[in-house]
This record gives sequence, structure tokens and C-alpha cells, in this order.
Amino acid sequence: MADSAKDLTTAANVIEGVGALLVRATKRLAESGGPEKHQVLAYDLAHSSAALETARSLLDYGAKGGVEATIACAFVADMVHDFATRLIGREETWGVRVSELSEFDAFVNIYRAPEVLASLAATAGPRHLDG
Repeated sequence: MADSAKDLTTAANVIEGVGALLVRATKRLAESGGPEKHQVLAYDLAHSSAALETARSLLDYGAKGGVEATIACAFVADMVHDFATRLIGREETWGVRVSELSEFDAFVNIYRAPEVLASLAATAGPRHLDG
């Protein structure tokens, strides 16, 4: 089983790496005519960027405990997976290669593993709303 609390550092590095790829794709969009010309790319960039920023915000939540860390890491892994599915077949349009995500494979494999996700199914996760 993974050490989710320790893996939050890796999650932060994954977020930064994906963020750099999204910046590059955004520049590609701007240089190639913008959202008016490439609506699908703009849509996918918006979704991927929203997932990235949600993942970034979960790092603070993840630092609050073990379950929280596992939830945060699982979300980061899912964000990478979703990004990869948007890239496949559109690498030229994005200006990003799916292979550039391979450095995150080990992390994604750990936190998208069925047993990790199943362990989260029994909890909504602590909400930390009491103070």
C-alpha cells in the first residue's frame, strides 16, 4: 500500500509537471487562432485546467491526514488520466505528447489501482468544517 502522506510531495510535482504542459498547450491555442478557431481544444483545456487547479487545492486538504492524503492523491492520478485521454489522437493540436505524461505512470498506477479506489468508497472523507 502507498504512503499517501509522503506521496503528497510527488502529487505536487505531478501537478507542476501537468501544469507546464497545459501552459504549453494554451500558448499553442493562442498561436494557432485561439478558441474561435479551435473550440474543442479550448474546451478540453478549460476542463483540464479546472481539474489541475482542483488537484492543487486538494494538496492542503491532503495534508490534514491519511484518508485526506489518499483522496488528494487519487484525484491527482485521475486528473492525469483524464488529461491523457484528451490528448490521445490530438497531440499535434495540443502541441503535447502523451509520452510526456509517462514520468507520472508509477504514481497514477498506485492511486488509480482498484484497491486504493475501493478503500475510498467507504468514506466521504473528513470535512474539517468544525473549526
